[in-house]
Amino acid sequence: MVNLIVGPKGCGKTKKFIELTNNAANANPNCVVCIEKGSVSMFSVSYLARLIDIDEFPKVNSYDGFFAYLSGLISGNYDIREIFIDSILRICGRDMAEFTRFVVELKEFARTHNVTFTLTVSSKKENVPAEALAVANELVVLG
Repeated sequence: MVNLIVGPKGCGKTKKFIELTNNAANANPNCVVCIEKGSVSMFSVSYLARLIDIDEFPKVNSYDGFFAYLSGLISGNYDIREIFIDSILRICGRDMAEFTRFVVELKEFARTHNVTFTLTVSSKKENVPAEALAVANELVVLG
């Protein structure tokens, strides 16, 4: 399953992201991963979630590289059930065609490996391709 939290900068995506991450971590301790660029939420995310600063892995800077990183994460940690990714466009780039391809592939990957992905997308809804929005099992639009 792939969930998207979409909205422009400053509309409350990260606050919603942290709330969802903490709810999932409290319900499923040690089965939740939170990936962000920088350590923005370090003190806000529950200690029950595994917090990853993607900046510690400098080669993960494209959608293909990030997909490979997620594949390795899942293959080495069979207990992961939910992965929350903050600021996907900052991590991998603002190319919406590549983003769309990524979320389409991610949905199949999520189904195959029984993992739920929740991503924040810092963009107005109308700037996100309809095909990418259609992938979302849950779509939260803020702002």
